[in-house]
Amino acid sequence: MSVTPAELQIALEEKLRALTNGDVRVENLKMLAGGASQETWSLDLVLENGEPRGEYQLVLRRQLGGKIHPDALDLAREFRVMQIAYASNVLLPYPQAFLPDLLNRPAALIHRKHGETIGRRIVREPSLERARKLLPKQMGEMLAQIHRIEIDKYAMRLFLPQPIGGRERSPQRSDSPQRSDSPQRSDSPQRSDSPQRSDSPQRSDSPQRSDSPQRSDSPQRSDSPQRSDSPQRSDSPQRSDSPQRSDSPQRSDSPQRSDSPQRSDSPQRSDSPQRSDSPQRSDSPQRSTPAQGNETAFVPYMPSPAQWLIAQMEKNLDDIGEPHPALELGLRWLRRNQPPAPKNLVLLHGDYRIGNVMVNENGLVSVLDWEFAHIGDAYEDLAWSLVRDWRFGNDHLHFGGIAPPDEFFAAYENVTQTKINYDAVRYWEVLGNVRWAIGMLNQAQRHLRGEEANLEFASLGRRCAEVELEVLRLIRA
Repeated sequence: MSVTPAELQIALEEKLRALTNGDVRVENLKMLAGGASQETWSLDLVLENGEPRGEYQLVLRRQLGGKIHPDALDLAREFRVMQIAYASNVLLPYPQAFLPDLLNRPAALIHRKHGETIGRRIVREPSLERARKLLPKQMGEMLAQIHRIEIDKYAMRLFLPQPIGGRERSPQRSDSPQRSDSPQRSDSPQRSDSPQRSDSPQRSDSPQRSDSPQRSDSPQRSDSPQRSDSPQRSDSPQRSDSPQRSDSPQRSDSPQRSDSPQRSDSPQRSDSPQRSDSPQRSDSPQRSTPAQGNETAFVPYMPSPAQWLIAQMEKNLDDIGEPHPALELGLRWLRRNQPPAPKNLVLLHGDYRIGNVMVNENGLVSVLDWEFAHIGDAYEDLAWSLVRDWRFGNDHLHFGGIAPPDEFFAAYENVTQTKINYDAVRYWEVLGNVRWAIGMLNQAQRHLRGEEANLEFASLGRRCAEVELEVLRLIRA
């Protein structure tokens, strides 16, 4: 539950005295508007002696009890991401100090900058008309700067959410047309710059991996290799005009009909279940077929960023336990139309849009709210600012309610020297709307369950129907 300003001031002064070994005064403490998952306060801090001394204008962010999405960062990891972004020349306030326990909640002190952050004001205030003209280019360039941060240089894979493999593939829902072992549509176009992983499932008429055994009860094409532990039926005659392939092994205990001639120039190999015309990657490890009855070796599976997020959304929607057929339909569309996985994953802000930036008359001042930072596909960030709810009523202006997206995309292309794939943008726009709708329902459940009595959370649940309608509009287009 929220605390009073007096309680917070006393606790904060006590913490800062211990940190600075000096006299501390907290003045002008007041709660700011906004923030669905964190309390945000402004304050003036006066350090009269000790180190460092001086006067500071700060913002205090204090974590609330729940999360919009399960993978949202706790405040400690968010603070670390902000430190890295600040060191990488991204526009954001200086992260001053992290407090692990302030009245039983983590908190962080960040330098306070001056500007407007409320989305509906940014899109309407006459005083910000010039800023609205500058923002698309500025935000495109700044997003490119974020995506260029070297995630391995700062060991960000160790603490940020990202698509990860496991023993089982990403679970498929019963309404999904995809087989559980086939996350990619067979007619899904592949990016020219997106190499295929050796563990990526292939169509039945494409070369098979050496570690992908075939079911003995499934019909095989005449040129499809048989497992060495799958005996041939003795009553199954071989056509005399259909010689055995030289790379198709026969079990020694499988009797052959005497009228089924074998080619004398076709040596049989018991250890080679692959077709001789099936190319193998030189860096792909080979596994021998295990003996019958033994457990097969573990083959790691790496979902694409889209598959990873879809699996999360399906679980979240199931956990909510309410019927939302529009979102179910949206999830099915996302399963059927998955784009190819990107060649490279990047650091994502995760909530990059109007409403999470600070603006003055000269445009962009700071990028705020890094709690949804993770590693994934750059198109997720590029399309997030197009989500209908971030237009604040100016629905005809696709980019955040302030402009068409063309200049935003052009600025990003100019910095990254890439070309925007607009089919991918549309896909991720659908995904963004579905994900935000489920996030709204999660927040409403926090209110309904009594975890956080908050009228803003309750209103998000009511407005979810507007986003569901947008999902239906997009997948119909």
